[in-house]
Amino acid sequence: MATATDNIPTIDLTHFIADTPGLKDEAVKQWDLAFRKYGFCIITGHGLDGEIINSLYKKSLAFFKLPEADKMKFYLGKGYGVGGYVPRGVEMVSKSVDKGAEGQADLVENICFTMNTIPTHTDVCLDEVVPEFTESMNSYFSSIRQVAQLVMKLSALALNLDSNYFTEISEKMQYFLRLAYYPQTEITVSTEGALRYGAHTDYGGFTLLKTDDYKRLGKGHSLEVAYNDTWLPVVSPENGLILNAGDLIERWTNGVWKSATHRVVNTNLDNERLSMIFFTSPDNDLIIDALPGTYRDNTEKLYEPINAGQHLKDKLSRTTEAVKQWD
Repeated sequence: MATATDNIPTIDLTHFIADTPGLKDEAVKQWDLAFRKYGFCIITGHGLDGEIINSLYKKSLAFFKLPEADKMKFYLGKGYGVGGYVPRGVEMVSKSVDKGAEGQADLVENICFTMNTIPTHTDVCLDEVVPEFTESMNSYFSSIRQVAQLVMKLSALALNLDSNYFTEISEKMQYFLRLAYYPQTEITVSTEGALRYGAHTDYGGFTLLKTDDYKRLGKGHSLEVAYNDTWLPVVSPENGLILNAGDLIERWTNGVWKSATHRVVNTNLDNERLSMIFFTSPDNDLIIDALPGTYRDNTEKLYEPINAGQHLKDKLSRTTEAVKQWD
């Protein structure tokens, strides 16, 4: 059972980035402990510029406030995971854990960008509906990608590997930026039992999450992480980013680090919520197998080697009925 002292830890990366003797090592230790115990942490001192964050946040809200017809110009009709706009009522993320899960679609709409691209089947440019959106998105994408690469260096040291162990892998890493909007919602008979985002684990590498939950401090939390048969709230300060490990991190570390189940609950349904989620995932061709130092011999390996791309495909195809998106 969780105790009153169980909280998702906050790790200041200032001294790690500055390479401060002694204090840098402390950040490495905290990182290892956070992912062993919770699979989650909050980071500050990450170097991501507040103006870049706020610019994309404002542009994102402007997009989601558009009439549905304008947003649907960016809908590919292939479900979540391949980019573009996905309206509310399409995604049910809990199916990624249990394909036979019954229930309602998640109370969320989103637009997803893959490797800095804005896929659309029309000739409409996103900047035509939200001026300078692309510039804001690209600035955020480039900046948070640098944080993601820093995270891989920190992870290497925390796993007693060379600091450059993941450098080549990071250069080929896949990145996905998902902007998720949770509108003001009233639960009705048709949406009874639905969550803003159902219980799930993330599929790939590390996820770097920026939310606006700090605006509603004292009014209840939205994001929860499963820990010892209970749910812990995760609330980041305004200058923080939430980090969590995905399924492939757990497999890579042979279960040393957790890919924790988490969800967005129906607190503050009378308030809109916006999250900017940056997913990382190893190159599709990479075989994920236990890292050196996480086992003594093959009998201690918890997982069979797995192709990163096939794993991602299998997970994404479960969350909507549009399995043919992968054909």
